[in-house]
Amino acid sequence: MRTLTILFAMVAGFVGGAIGSSLRTVYAQAPGVEILHSRAFVLLDAAGRKRGEWTVTPSGEAVLRLLDPLGRVTWDTTGKHGSVIPISK
Repeated sequence: MRTLTILFAMVAGFVGGAIGSSLRTVYAQAPGVEILHSRAFVLLDAAGRKRGEWTVTPSGEAVLRLLDPLGRVTWDTTGKHGSVIPISK
């Protein structure tokens, strides 16, 4: 009985490997696509708490915010929370 089980497992593994290797590769996203569209990007810590976000305000201003572990804004690109890093044009 044990020999039959081992033989069956070996045949099943061989057949599964043969079928699996003949299947076409499937991608979650088409190869070569380099653009990601989103209304917001949220950064989470290991506990799942929001620690940052990159979004657009209702007035159309793009804003990057960094949050402390309690969810309070510690820095953002508006200059209201910490200093703004100047970017030359």
